[in-house]
Amino acid sequence: MIRAMRRRVIAVTTALAFALLASAAQASSGSDRVVGDCTRSQVKPPYIVIACGDGNIDVVKIKWKTFGGATAAGSGRYGINDCTPNCAAGQFHYYAVKLLLTAAKRCPDGHDDYRSLKLTFASKRPAHSGRAFTSTLSCPEL
Repeated sequence: MIRAMRRRVIAVTTALAFALLASAAQASSGSDRVVGDCTRSQVKPPYIVIACGDGNIDVVKIKWKTFGGATAAGSGRYGINDCTPNCAAGQFHYYAVKLLLTAAKRCPDGHDDYRSLKLTFASKRPAHSGRAFTSTLSCPEL
C-alpha cells in the first residue's frame, strides 16, 4: 500500500509535468511575484509548496540567482514525503535542485505570477524520477 501511494505521488507529479509541457504558455516580462505557499504571492520566497492539497512536495532553502523578469532562477532543496507508514507520520527526503520559473500570467488578484516551475536535479534524485520535471503553480486563493 505504501509503495502504491509513493507510485501515485510520483505518477501525479509526472502527469502534471507532461500536461504543462503540452500546453506551455509564453512567459511575460516584468513579473515580480510567485506563489510561495499556495495562498498568497511572495517576492523571492524562501520556499514553494508544489503539492498544495497535502503539502507533501515542496522546494525549500531557495537561493535566488535572478528574479523579477520573464524568468527567475535559483537553487534549493526538493522535498518529498515518503508517506511511511502514512503521510502524516512520513519523513521528507530532500534533493538538491536548480529552479527555473517562467510563464507569468495575470492572477485574479491583479498580479502577474510565475505559473511554471521547472526543477532539475543536481545529482541524486527520487526513485522513478527523471533528471528534470515541470510543475504548474496556481494563483493564490482570494
